[in-house]
Amino acid sequence: MIDVRKIEDLTKEKNKIQTFGRSAINPMNGKLYIISSINKVLVVADKNGVPEASYRISPELYKQPEGMTI
Repeated sequence: MIDVRKIEDLTKEKNKIQTFGRSAINPMNGKLYIISSINKVLVVADKNGVPEASYRISPELYKQPEGMTI
């Protein structure tokens, strides 16, 4: 299970991260990539699900980020 509080700390947005749509593991580095289309954020986590980084997804560039290929 992913600790949403850690993602909120990375994004600096409290009580805003609610749901995640898609996830995939990168076979090259073993990292877990998680997309929240509602919150327009991409989260990178380690293989245990501990969030390491988060990136805002521009709604102007990606209207439906869950369709992005990871």
